[in-house]
Amino acid sequence: MPRQLNNQSTSELIQRFQQLQADASPLWGKYYRALYRNFIKPVGSQESMAEGLKMSFSTYRRYVKSGLEVVIDLLWKKEVVG
Repeated sequence: MPRQLNNQSTSELIQRFQQLQADASPLWGKYYRALYRNFIKPVGSQESMAEGLKMSFSTYRRYVKSGLEVVIDLLWKKEVVG
């Protein structure tokens, strides 16, 4: 079962999530929208979220996957480099 976040944790998570944008690739905006809708502010099914973002479901899933890879890479770099 996923851990429930309190309001402060959610705010910190969103702030860190947005800070990653400065260090990411030009595609980050597309990834960010998919990740934000999938993990931070989900609404309905993934199919409905993809439709709300005006993209096909396969594109939505690809952006979520690619966005997670970017986040993981950036977090590892921050951990190693500081």
